[in-house]
Amino acid sequence: MTLDQMTAPRVEQAMALAKNQVVGNDINSIRERAAVAFEELARIAKSGVQRVPAKKAAGAVKPPPVPPAVEETELLAELEEEARYAPVYGEVRQPATVPVEKIDRGYSPMAAFGMKKQTMPVTMSHQPMITKTSAAGPPQKLTYFEKEGIGTVPAFFHDVIVAVGRSELDSPEESGFIVLVYDLRFDQNAARWFPPSNDPYQRPWAVKISDDTRLYLVHTTGFQYVYDNREYCVLMVERAVRAHQGEE
Repeated sequence: MTLDQMTAPRVEQAMALAKNQVVGNDINSIRERAAVAFEELARIAKSGVQRVPAKKAAGAVKPPPVPPAVEETELLAELEEEARYAPVYGEVRQPATVPVEKIDRGYSPMAAFGMKKQTMPVTMSHQPMITKTSAAGPPQKLTYFEKEGIGTVPAFFHDVIVAVGRSELDSPEESGFIVLVYDLRFDQNAARWFPPSNDPYQRPWAVKISDDTRLYLVHTTGFQYVYDNREYCVLMVERAVRAHQGEE
C-alpha cells in the first residue's frame, strides 16, 4: 500500500469496521482493532497484506476491579481494627477500650450539607460507659470527616473545641476555627488520627461532631502541636450551618 491509497473516507470505513468487530479497551483489544483496520484498508486498496492476530499474554487472570463501595467498607474496617489494636513495640497487642459512641457506617457529612445524595439512613447509637483505669480515659468525642475522593472517616478525640461566629449579622452561616484535642496519656494513643493536610487539590473536609447540630466545611491549617500531654490540631472553618431538621 502507498500513502495516497489511505484516503479519509477509506480510513473512516476501516475504523468503523474495526470498532464493530473488536470491542474492549485493554491493550490486546486496541492492537487487534488497529490490525483489523489496516487489513480493511489493504482490502479496499486490493493489496495482498493480511493481518496477524494479536497473541494474548499468558499468565494469571486479572481480577475484576473492586467497586468503590467495597473499597470504602474495607478502609473503614481497617481503621476500626487499628483503633482496637494499637501497635506497642515489644509487647503483645491488647484490645483498646470500646468507645462510648458506636460508629455509624452510613453517615455522610457531605450528604447532610446537600453536596450528594444520602444513600443510607443516619442513625446514632450509643453504648454504655466503660471505665478505664489509666492515666487518661479513652477518647469519646466521635467526629465524622468526609472528603471527595476519600469517603467518610470516623475518629474519636478527647475534646473538640469549636469557636465560630457570624461574619454578618443577617447571615445564617458561621466561620472560625475547630481544635481537635487528643490526650496522649491514654495508653492506646498510637491509634489516634488527625485529618492530613497534604491534599494537592485543596479540597475541604466536611465535618460532623456527634453532639453538635451544626455541620462544618473545614480546611487543615498544618498547625498541629503537643502541649501538656495533649496533642492539638487546628482546623479553619470555612462555613458552618445548622443541620437539616431530620439530622438534629
